[in-house]
Amino acid sequence: MIACPNINHEDYKYAVEKLGKHSALYLYDLLGQEIPTKDQVDNYLKFTSQKISTNELSNKLLSFVNKLNVTVDFRDDLKELSGYDAQSLTDLLYKTILIKNNYKEEGLLKESAYVAYSFLGRKNKIRTDLIHSIENIDNYNSIFNDYRKKSPQLSDGKIKELIVIDFIADAIKNNF
Repeated sequence: MIACPNINHEDYKYAVEKLGKHSALYLYDLLGQEIPTKDQVDNYLKFTSQKISTNELSNKLLSFVNKLNVTVDFRDDLKELSGYDAQSLTDLLYKTILIKNNYKEEGLLKESAYVAYSFLGRKNKIRTDLIHSIENIDNYNSIFNDYRKKSPQLSDGKIKELIVIDFIADAIKNNF
């Protein structure tokens, strides 16, 4: 059952202040619907702030998204338009991804991977196969242990999902 975070909780307010409403809710969901601590928010910011080649990634993401028959609109007024101060927003009903102009963070790549993963749906065979076979990648144990150290409260299943999203993000970056 999906639960909403306590928006009055001090740690959640910190997450919204640092990440914006959309990304704070995204992190809350990634953590198994647990309010992220200040350290988790700071680590998430560090993890998503790696610099990338904007043109190269833009071209790969746009190519990938176009194959899904999803439109992309670069906007300067993203917060005004949506109420969210995020790098990107996804409206799955309209199949549109809105991306803040001049983005330069790899967090967008992970968000795109999360969207692709979400498009599959809960009972999709590809999604379940990815979850069940992700342990076969070469560095699985190392990645799993890194996630376990960073967020010990995460279940094994949630960590597997995060590794699958990392795997999809790498595939988007390297192949599309």
